[in-house]
Amino acid sequence: TLFRSKAVEQFKQRNPGLKPETILSLPMKELTEKLKGGLLAPESVLYTYIAKALEVTNETNCLTDFLPECEAQLQKIKNEPVKGLLYGVPVSIKEHFGYKGHVSTCGLLHYIDNEDKEDCVIVTVLKIGRA
Repeated sequence: TLFRSKAVEQFKQRNPGLKPETILSLPMKELTEKLKGGLLAPESVLYTYIAKALEVTNETNCLTDFLPECEAQLQKIKNEPVKGLLYGVPVSIKEHFGYKGHVSTCGLLHYIDNEDKEDCVIVTVLKIGRA
């Protein structure tokens, strides 16, 4: 989370006019419309939600991992001509859902070294929607 904290701070410094409370208060429909319409930059939404997730996890210890490839995935979908239903919407995936290249322990020590070989169905659907 230290890396994520630094990335968020650097983003905030490069974007001093960003108002996180405005982004966080948007209903899903409005958020997706603004992202697809170009009124909100996907990076602004991503880093706003990462900052909120870090704030919440400091209080509740609710995060197990950040997906470091999220920035690369965002750059990839930004360059695609068709925007999916969830274009640019950051999502949180429960730790027990399989995500290729990551460990899903389901809270059991027995699975600690089992890296997922493929994405589970829900992750695949989210990626198809460009979340």
